[in-house]
This record gives sequence, structure tokens and C-alpha cells, in this order.
Amino acid sequence: GFIRQGYSNRGSTTSDFVTFGGIDTLASTSNTSAIISIPVHNVVDDLTWSKGAHTFQFGGNYRYITDNRQVDATLYKQANVTPYYLTIGSIAGQGTSLDPGAFGYAPVGQNFYNAYNHAISDITGLITHASEYFNYRVTGSSLAPLPAGQWTKRSFVASEAEFYGQDSWKVKPNFTVTVGLRYGLLQTPYESHGQEVVPTFNLGKWFDNRAQGAAMGQTVQPDISFAQGGKANHQPGLWNMDKLDLAPRFSVAWSPISKASIRAGWGLYYDHFGQGVVNSFDAQGSFGLSSNAANGVDQDVNTAPRFSSETSVPTSIIPAISSTGTLPTTPPAIQALTWGIDGSLKTPYSQVFDFSVQYELPKGNSLEVTYNGRLGRRLLQMRDIATPLDLTDAKSGTDWFAAASQLSKDVDAGLSITQVTTNPYWENMFPNAAGNGYSATQNIYNDQFKAFRGNETAALYDLDLGYYGNTPVSQQFRFFDPQYASLYVWSSVGTSSYHALQLSFHHPMSHGLSADMYYTFAKSIDLGSDAERLAPSSSSVGGSAFSQIINVYNIKGNRGVSDFNTKHAITGNLLALLPFGRGAAFLPNASTLVDELIGHWSLTGLTHWTSGLPFTTIDGLGWGTDWADNSFDVATKKIATGGHTNVFKDQAAALASIRAPYPGEAGERNSLNGMGYFSVDAGLTKVFKIKEKQDLKFAAEAFNVTNSVRFDPHSIVNDPFGSPTAFGRYTALLTDGRRMQLSLRYAF
Repeated sequence: GFIRQGYSNRGSTTSDFVTFGGIDTLASTSNTSAIISIPVHNVVDDLTWSKGAHTFQFGGNYRYITDNRQVDATLYKQANVTPYYLTIGSIAGQGTSLDPGAFGYAPVGQNFYNAYNHAISDITGLITHASEYFNYRVTGSSLAPLPAGQWTKRSFVASEAEFYGQDSWKVKPNFTVTVGLRYGLLQTPYESHGQEVVPTFNLGKWFDNRAQGAAMGQTVQPDISFAQGGKANHQPGLWNMDKLDLAPRFSVAWSPISKASIRAGWGLYYDHFGQGVVNSFDAQGSFGLSSNAANGVDQDVNTAPRFSSETSVPTSIIPAISSTGTLPTTPPAIQALTWGIDGSLKTPYSQVFDFSVQYELPKGNSLEVTYNGRLGRRLLQMRDIATPLDLTDAKSGTDWFAAASQLSKDVDAGLSITQVTTNPYWENMFPNAAGNGYSATQNIYNDQFKAFRGNETAALYDLDLGYYGNTPVSQQFRFFDPQYASLYVWSSVGTSSYHALQLSFHHPMSHGLSADMYYTFAKSIDLGSDAERLAPSSSSVGGSAFSQIINVYNIKGNRGVSDFNTKHAITGNLLALLPFGRGAAFLPNASTLVDELIGHWSLTGLTHWTSGLPFTTIDGLGWGTDWADNSFDVATKKIATGGHTNVFKDQAAALASIRAPYPGEAGERNSLNGMGYFSVDAGLTKVFKIKEKQDLKFAAEAFNVTNSVRFDPHSIVNDPFGSPTAFGRYTALLTDGRRMQLSLRYAF
């Protein structure tokens, strides 16, 4: 078989562009272009051999995949009007030149900091972020600049081969055992023309060493460099191919009596993965090929450039990237927010098991009860491996998260500077903060944590870069990595579990009616529900995902019900032959004309209902644990949901029942439920016979017959601090309005 998927997004961008808050609000200047084609060659062969009570099956499947991409997104400089790249992380309440409280006016309420910061940034045209790509081509071990205006082109290829064998053994006429084994070999994708770079050492291990060092009070974060990689360059790939992906299968089927059957099975299943990971890294993280020069979180309200036109990008804040023209090459220490590649990736897999009992009821009806389970392991999960270190003080044995959480709790308790208890962590790690009659702990509390409650990584940034002027250089960048403020990677650290009880009832066609009814009682739990494809579509790193790992030092903090979890689900369908016309219950002796009008109409119906879908509230004021990912909020008491246009029955009570998480806390992911899905579809059809070989079919169909309204929980305004007045409001529908269609089909 040969399948070719091809598509293109043709944008209007022909020059540099500026956006507001990451959203293009002016003349659609940030719509760049991409041309994609993915041809797939597929060869499959299967063999079945029956011998006695055994049925043997063998087969193989080979795929050759090419991922061709051309993009112009790296040709243009871009800038963003936003408060997010200010050195201190915000404007309101900081005593800056744009803070009304600094000039004797009424201060901005803390719950409105985020909204005010964005509004005042837009009004003043505050450009705090700008970036530019430098595009090169690999020639041997050299880097040659691409000609101006030339699109970047990539052609990643990979082969996949699978083989299987199984035996279905009919032990007895009513008892069958099936065993099998499947072997898969997934090649790591590589750029066929050698336009590929890889980190010079495994970034997964780089993070592990970083975390282990921090636990012992050491900062271990050597510079990351990039060199030639991939099969075309005769170099190691982006990750090592797994060569032992063996997947056994086992199942039994038993019919103890003629009206009952029992089935059970277990199997190991490996995922196909890699294309999305490679696309993310190549598009946003391949330093040396497309080096993204962007300023870090280093702008000041008073000196940041201002908006002048939608195509004028201020180059003054874009750091200069020098290239030696050779590989390996090392990104500069600009604390970038970008993508990397985890060389420790392994093939994700799942264990799937089921047990079912089916029983034949009177009149041909049947009932089936099934248990289904699925345990996912080594699943792809997005994490920030350059997140600030949870650095331990070797003298006191206290780590950053514990010490910072205590000060955040003191802020929530409203303690004054003199009421704060001295903590050895701050005295040992930041002794230069002491002064003016106060301990280091008290000054850090008053200067940083009171201002940055909920955004504690901004406080840490100040401390780490020497907020107290007499901090020696040797005590700077102990927590943050100089090269990357955030470095996103997909890693094989995710887990999931799904358990479900399913009931199904089948009524075969009888007396003009057939019907099926299904009920599922289930729970799905994971660390994150993001798809591998999400990252490349995001205009900002990680911005399109919903459940990145918040605390990479405790990934289980993300554990919660899946984004798609539905506790209850009911589905039903029916087909009814209406009892009118010749031979039917009503008007059985109708004339030919009457029978043609009223006879042989069919009514079909389909209904689907689920219980509420989960959603999460986020700490939109800042970032308490990770530099670039908002933590999830924490409920201090039970919150009632079930409202209509607003998910909360009492918005004020909900706002009063939520707090920002403390440093190290991921918060509570998907702990609340919004609306579920509901729809009823129906159709009315009739076939009019014209001649023996000609007929005309009429159909009247309606979707969401009841015109029921259900709102999408993923559209809820979920920031209680940045958008308190709109908190809990739905902004999009989960269902479509009633739709009807009429059709005529002539067949001959």
C-alpha cells in the first residue's frame, strides 16, 4: 500500500511582526506558511495454517515513512507585547513606574494583578520579548548560513517493522486458548540529507545529574552543546532504538453452557511514536541549524522598548549569537525558553486485560458484562528539565521547596517582618541578605516573598542573580541554568491506569424493533493527557499543552484523573419499523396508494450521555514551582459545581475556597467537574420502489433533536487570581445546536 498525506498552510506573513500577549490582534501578520507531505509505503503479509485443533498465524508489516516539511516561520523576527518577560515578573504592586500604588493612587487589588499587567502592557506597548532565527546548513562539520529568504526544509525518514506469530488451539469444542508473540522494531527518525543536530550528551541524564547534585547541595549543570547527529551523518541519533520490544498475548474463550460464554485476555502493546517529538525539536530546539536568539526574563519596565508598528521588531533586546561556523556549537547563556530532546526515550507500552461474560436471554436478547483495564507505562510526558534546582542547604539539610513554602505560608498568615522566624536555609544560602537589623530570612520575606506570593520562582530569580548587591559571582546561578530558563522535552516518564465496568444489552430485530444499550462505569488516571503532536502547533514553548509536569522532582504530583475521564457513560441506539401499511398492525389492508404513502417507514435513534468532564484551575498570577508552567490551584474546602453558564453554583464561595499552591506543590489537577455530553439524534427514512431495479430513498435526519446545550469544561475561565470576575465562566460549547437535513437518493 502507498498513502500520501499532504497539506499546506499558506500564511500572509512576508515581514517581521509584533503581537500583543502572543495574540495577533492587528493585520494577521503572524500567519506563517508550512508545506507538509508524508508519504508512507506499507508492505503486509499474513499466513494462516490450520492443522488439527490448531490454527497458526504468522505475519509481518513493514512501513517506510517520510516526513517532508518546508516552513518560513524561521525567516522573520518577532516580538511580543507582554508583561511576562520583565525581570521582576510583574508590574502591579511592585512600585514600578506603571504601578499606580507607587504614586499615591489606590493600589491594584492583588486578585487583579494579572489583568492589570496585561492591560497596562498593551496600552503602553511594552515589548518585553523579541526573537530572531539564524538558519544554517550542515556541510560536513561546518555550518553554512542559508541564503536570505530561503525556507528551511527537512525530510525525516524512519522504517518500522513488526512480526508476529500465534496459535489458536481448540482444546475442546467449547474451550479455546490463543497465545501469540509480536515483535516490533521502530527506527529512530533521522534527517535524510544530514540536516540534523543532537545534544553532545544525553539530556535525560543531564537532568538526572542536576537533580541528584541538588539533593546533595551541589549545582551540577554543565553547558549543553550540539553536534552532528543521525544516520545520514553516521552519528548517534536523537535517541537509541529499542531492540527488544516483545509483546506477548494470551486469551481464552470458554462456553460452559450453550447460552453463556466467558472470555479473558491479556496483552502487551507498544505504541508507535517519534514523529511528533522530532518535529518539535527540529522546529524549536535545533540550535545550530535554526538557532533562536531570544531575550530571557530580563527586561525593565522603564527601559523596555515600546511598540511603534506591527512590523518593527526592536533588535536591541535580541542577544547576539556568534557562530564559529563549525560543529559542535554551544548556545549562549541567555536563559532561553525552548525545546530540547531527551536521549533516554523508550518505546511507550501498555498492558491491556479484559474479562467478559455473555449470556443469552429469552427471545434472542443478550447481556454482556465486561471488565477492561489498561496500564500505560513509559508514556511520553512533557517536562521542563531546566526548571530551577530544588537546591538543598548542605548545612541544615533543608531544601528550597521546604524553606520557600514556609515563607509563603507566613505571607498567607499575614505575618509582619518581625514575626517571621529565622530559618537556617536563608541564613546559610543567602547570608548577604541580612542587614538593617533584620536577619536574611526576614529581609527575603519582606523584599521578595510578600511581593511574589504565587510567583515564588520570580523571587528565586532575583536572589539567584544577586538581588542583594554584595552577592559574590560564585553564588549566582546556583538555582537557574545560565543557558535555559526552561528547556522542554518529551520524556518516557508518564504512567496511566484505566479501569472500566461495561454492561451491554442487545435486542435483535423482533416485531419491527432492534435496540442496543451500553453503560460504562470507568476511571482513567494519568500524569498528563497531552498528545505528542501538540508542541509544534504552539506559538510559545509548551503553550498548547494542558498538563506538563509541574514539579519535575516529584512527577507524581501531577497525578489526577485524565482530561477525558468520564465516570459514567450511556449510549443507546434503536431501529424501529413503523407499524403502518400492508401486513402491519395498523391499516394492514391499505390500498397501493395509501401503502405507498404510509407504509414501510423506519425510525432510527442514537443517544449519548456522559457525566461531567474534569477541569483544572490554575495559578494565573505566577509560577510558584516551575519558571514557565503555572501550577494548579489547591482547594481549601469542597467547591460546589453544577452551574449552567458558570460552572460554580456560588462563584464567590469558590473564589474564597482556593489558594495558590506553595513552592514544590503541583496543585490539584482535574479535581473539579464541569458539564458532560448529551445528544439525541434521530432519522426517518423510507424507500419508494419505482421499478424492480430502481428505487428512491427519502431521509429526514436531525442531530441534537432536543437542542440541548452543554458547555465545554476545557473552555472554562480557570484563573481565580488573574480573572476573578469571569472565573468559572464557560466560553465554548461542547455540543452543536440542532441540525436537520433532508435527502433523496435515486438508485438504479
